[in-house]
Amino acid sequence: MLETIIALSQSKSEYAFEIAESLYQRLESISSTTISLQYEVNNFLTFKVYEASEGIILRQGLEFMGVQCLIRGITYRLTHEHLDQLSNRELRELLNHLGIQDSHFQLN
Repeated sequence: MLETIIALSQSKSEYAFEIAESLYQRLESISSTTISLQYEVNNFLTFKVYEASEGIILRQGLEFMGVQCLIRGITYRLTHEHLDQLSNRELRELLNHLGIQDSHFQLN
């Protein structure tokens, strides 16, 4: 009986350690980078990368038109002009967070 209790307590602690390690890795991979861009003539859009979700690539035929995503519950369409305002690091972090591989499109 004692061996069973020891075995159970060991597996629980190992399991808890694996969960904590996994959570730490996920938290470490969340980008807190702030992105600020001119979205419309008189409107700026400022958000943290982790606030963006549900990203999809917008195309017209085979031509890349932009990226659509939710930011704080509002749908935004980020066109070439918007994405050109971002640094390479900001763009890569945003696309990575949205699960979009930048090899799927070409920005000029």
